[in-house]
Amino acid sequence: MKAYRATGVWVSRHQQALFVWVSAIILVFLGVSMAVMATDGHPMSFLDEHVHYDTALKMHEGELSHRGALYEQEVVDEWVCGVGHQAGGLVHGCGDPLLNVRDVTSGQYTSGYIHYPTYFVGAEMFRTVVDAVFGEHFDLSVYRLFSAVLMWLGVALCGVFAFALGIRRWGLVAAVTLPAAATSILVMATMVTPNSTAILAGALVAGTGLLWIKRGRGFLWLALSSLFASCLVVISSLPVGGFILLIFAASIARAAKWKFDGPWQPRLWQGFVLAVIVVAPVIAWGRYITATATVTNDEVYAPYQLQGWRPVIVGAVQEAFAF
Repeated sequence: MKAYRATGVWVSRHQQALFVWVSAIILVFLGVSMAVMATDGHPMSFLDEHVHYDTALKMHEGELSHRGALYEQEVVDEWVCGVGHQAGGLVHGCGDPLLNVRDVTSGQYTSGYIHYPTYFVGAEMFRTVVDAVFGEHFDLSVYRLFSAVLMWLGVALCGVFAFALGIRRWGLVAAVTLPAAATSILVMATMVTPNSTAILAGALVAGTGLLWIKRGRGFLWLALSSLFASCLVVISSLPVGGFILLIFAASIARAAKWKFDGPWQPRLWQGFVLAVIVVAPVIAWGRYITATATVTNDEVYAPYQLQGWRPVIVGAVQEAFAF
């Protein structure tokens, strides 16, 4: 009996190790694939990539985008003379002396000011390291590679937190595959976009939050993860909302004399702390936008005025099949 049990433990441990190795191989394959796709020189995406690229270039010059800022000429040159854009060419071609920012089909004013600078600060730091180690390379590809790294870190963290939560075997494999299984998510790793941080932010918030629930301690880590996510992109803070609702629901249940088994005993103040963390960056950045604006919203978004539903439907179909 002892020999059987010892053999069973040995098999179980080796099976667990096998699934860990499978997960690691998947992560390596994913990382290499995303790096290749990010640096293959494909056209800029419909999904505002030229806007984000412009913001990254401004950050490289030590500037913050603001409402009324014009696109950098380098963005226009990249559109016409470089990798191009999924939307097609501009009015004036490469080398035409009349080519300038007014040719950009989305208007001469960038809308990049709506994004927090966090992602772009990180992108600039990444570019600085790459330039120092490998010399100056194609700017757009370096920024895209940064997005791929962020996406990979997010997927890897999904696996780390899953393991910490006791998830094993096929559940562990699922943790490093399902988060990036959708094309609409994975494509973010191949372009310059703050949305490439979504899985990373989600993994940190969900991982620390679930560990807090399981262990009954560690709220500070959830709060810090929520702050990190909230300062990246507004949508990256969405997972925090789930924990806010859960805390409020638990508080209501406790007021109704429901008993909670286990170590997790949330308090109402914790929900308010998370709510402030989510809302504060939105208010602060909104004030920055208002204080630095040099033109109105109508001037920035004039090219986006609805001209009928047909262009909207055609554009939606094109975007759906552009991946």
